[in-house]
Amino acid sequence: MKIAHIIILCAAASALFACSGAHKSVEAETPAALSEGQQGRAVALPHVCIYRMRADYANLVPITLDGTRTKVVAYPAPTDLNETQKPVPLGNGWYWDRRGVSAGTAFTDFTYEQYADLPEAPSHAELLRHVKDRFPIVELWDCGTQARTTDDLKALIKNGFPGCKKYSLDGI
Repeated sequence: MKIAHIIILCAAASALFACSGAHKSVEAETPAALSEGQQGRAVALPHVCIYRMRADYANLVPITLDGTRTKVVAYPAPTDLNETQKPVPLGNGWYWDRRGVSAGTAFTDFTYEQYADLPEAPSHAELLRHVKDRFPIVELWDCGTQARTTDDLKALIKNGFPGCKKYSLDGI
């Protein structure tokens, strides 16, 4: 039983790190937009992840739960949140992740604005009391590290996500 939990935690952590982190605007990451000093240097790009939710939680703060959905694994500090962290709507219920959504994501009932105004991060117990949905993600795709525009992402969705990896949400 413990081995199954470890495997689930490892899978959730892999998904978290593949699709996590703040995403800068695409235009700032393209070679044409790099300053002269930056051109020729390697620039690490975050993975582009696209997802759909069971309900509209786009303005609610996501946290990451363990495989049993009973323990908090990761959560932002209030100072981590601003407008650039909110997901980008792509139409038909699809969103471009900019916060770190993974298979283990749950959404709290805190809006980004409410959470950012907190003097400190809530305790794990308090975060669990504020979970609105423990299984909010219904579909999650990792589309790699290539810089893309919202139009590129909309085309990927329309064409069935060619070249992207679909995450399994079974058992999570």
